Amino acid sequence: MQDHFSTGQKPEAGIVVMNMHKSKGKQFDEVIIFEGWPVVVKGKMVANLDWIVPTNLIEAASSQHRQSFRVSVMRAKQRTTIVTPRVDPCVLLLVGET
Repeated sequence: MQDHFSTGQKPEAGIVVMNMHKSKGKQFDEVIIFEGWPVVVKGKMVANLDWIVPTNLIEAASSQHRQSFRVSVMRAKQRTTIVTPRVDPCVLLLVGET
């Protein structure tokens, strides 16, 4: 399998799936940030192992979480789409809301 993430490779073409950390230094026409599927038990969300901020509490949002998120958003040349659970959206998207 070709390693798309090593230096010296041709630019990625088509759909490329990677985590936020692997996106650093790369650019794409469009970026989709997917925060994962929540674990729901008896109709209530109990966890999401793919939260950008663990526990999804604003108090847990470190400067490193914010920086990784910003870097991921800035990888897009034209458009960024963020997919986050409606029942418990990413706390970094709610900053400043009342």
